[in-house]
Amino acid sequence: MKKILKLLVYCLSFVLPVCFIACKSDIENRKRHLWGSIADESMGQLTNIDTLKGSYSKLLLSWRMFPDDTAETAFDVYYKSFLGWDKMNKQPIINSTNFQVPDNYIDYSSDNTYKLCYHGSNEVLDTYTISVDQIKNKRPYVSIFLRETASDTRINDVPEYIINDGGVADLDGDGDYEILVVRHAYGYEKGIVPQSYAILEAYKLNGSFIWRVVFGTNIPHNNACVFIAADFDGDGKDEIAIRTSEGTYFGDGKYIGDTNGDDKVNYARAGYYNREAPEFVSIIDGMTGSELARTPYIAIGTSEEWGDNYFKRANSLRLAGAKLKSGNKWQVVACRGTYGKIVMEAWEYNGAGKKMDKLWRFDTDANNKYYKDYAGQGNHQLAVADVDGDGFDEITYGACAIDHDGKGLYTTKLGHGDMLHVGKFDPNRSGLQVYQCYESGLTRASLRDAHTGEQIWALVGDEPGDEGRALIADIDPKSPGCEAWVYDRIVYDINGNPTGAEKATMVNFPIWWTGSLNRQLFDNRAVNQYNRDGGNVQVFSMIPFDVACANGSKNNVAFMGDILGDWREEIIIARRHSSGIEFNKRPLPGSTELMIFSTWYPTEYKFPYLMSDDLYYRCTMHQNVGYNSPNHLGYYLGSDLIEKVQK
Repeated sequence: MKKILKLLVYCLSFVLPVCFIACKSDIENRKRHLWGSIADESMGQLTNIDTLKGSYSKLLLSWRMFPDDTAETAFDVYYKSFLGWDKMNKQPIINSTNFQVPDNYIDYSSDNTYKLCYHGSNEVLDTYTISVDQIKNKRPYVSIFLRETASDTRINDVPEYIINDGGVADLDGDGDYEILVVRHAYGYEKGIVPQSYAILEAYKLNGSFIWRVVFGTNIPHNNACVFIAADFDGDGKDEIAIRTSEGTYFGDGKYIGDTNGDDKVNYARAGYYNREAPEFVSIIDGMTGSELARTPYIAIGTSEEWGDNYFKRANSLRLAGAKLKSGNKWQVVACRGTYGKIVMEAWEYNGAGKKMDKLWRFDTDANNKYYKDYAGQGNHQLAVADVDGDGFDEITYGACAIDHDGKGLYTTKLGHGDMLHVGKFDPNRSGLQVYQCYESGLTRASLRDAHTGEQIWALVGDEPGDEGRALIADIDPKSPGCEAWVYDRIVYDINGNPTGAEKATMVNFPIWWTGSLNRQLFDNRAVNQYNRDGGNVQVFSMIPFDVACANGSKNNVAFMGDILGDWREEIIIARRHSSGIEFNKRPLPGSTELMIFSTWYPTEYKFPYLMSDDLYYRCTMHQNVGYNSPNHLGYYLGSDLIEKVQK
């Protein structure tokens, strides 16, 4: 009966509404992407989770399920021995997209190579080689060693550039993701402005360096130093959109010089926000790092019009990639303003003309009384999703949403907040939902309809306050739908009622890691399984691997998302700084090594790889924008799937 139930859960995955519509730029270049991971039994505490026993000390191979696979799509996996290829599976692999390699097919004295085929076919879908070093040491990660900076004359005025936010993109169109990483200048003398606060680099999964962009002194290393990777010209390869200024160097060595004729390029002053440096949106070629096109960023104007007198709020900046028009191309949306005035401008890269075409402008100061209600509604991040079902993307900008044509869709008037989530959180409601917390007013957090802005429920306090964090995910199998909580960690069900269960100990990122339909919780370099009755189980501690998160109390990894193997999520994180220096009692990220961790837990559930979902893909694109925010799906994936089958 248990096997039948799991098969029914697998079959149910094909009838979930609108769940497997992949974004075009991703699905066109898709590949099965065979991947492997192994871990030692000392790396977690599994004795309290029966389904995870025996997962350690075994090599797990996994690969992608495609949205158009059927219940009959089956696979075989092979081991390359000195005699040829040996098939390892005795039966066709049909109910999952992972396989634990038997011990007799693991050689601890050399590299191990495996291949994936359709069942009964000799066509090779992908191969994977795991190094002898990783096998012998049972390391659940691979390393990317970063290019040194000392020999780069554009940026060698500081000792090093430490790792901060990251992301992924298919820069060459081969179906594999490349890694993007922002690095911040570190070790400069107080009050001295370095030649560059930040750099952006691209690497292949095998560690090969591709290019480096130097933002320049006028682009400070804060949460406005963002990048968006998308196929802006529709050629099947991703380009990069970033904010640039005079003093920016590109991957081909070219440079933005004096554009306004004032004989000045460096406007930076230590301790001051930008107030006069020219700013641009630049489109960068993903394969070379060269600049393809440039357009002026939204004018900064005076400080007061944005809500203060020292230009901080004028420098509250965001970028978004969105499908605002029909066709294969993505468009870029530049944003300025959060707490008061908000302006957005949408642009399209014209590859033929090597220029940017303006599509629309949204301005809360424009001669439109209605749009004034949108002022002050921005968050420290944004979300891009088709919330009204018209086939085009809307920008959920905190407590308001802007339609694909640049017109206001709705505003809740609840004001600014620090965390925003858009996804399918209630399986019994149509459409998507938005869960966010707020910085002022009586409303601490609320769940609303993503299309209309209608409030579904809210947590309301007795007096105004600042709710700094909020998280939503399906972590409790006994509670239907997703659970939600804020920084006090009391868990609420999808209807806004306290579950009465144990508090959620983590409020950072949810992650699919162990193979259950529930998500686990990541924070402070550890993955925990929530237990409603208390005694949460730490399923993976990363601390023994000498890693470090970034951004202080936000405790962010460089990137988290499903980029390898099956539908579980990977963690890209920095090796800890060699000096052991800590920031606010947290380890400081280093400057030399990125580590990509992937799960070694088998799962009996089979779902299309998560990046094939429109919303999830957009979440990964914008994970680094502002305060880092986690990924969510446009369809519901949780323990309720089992309950529906049982009923």
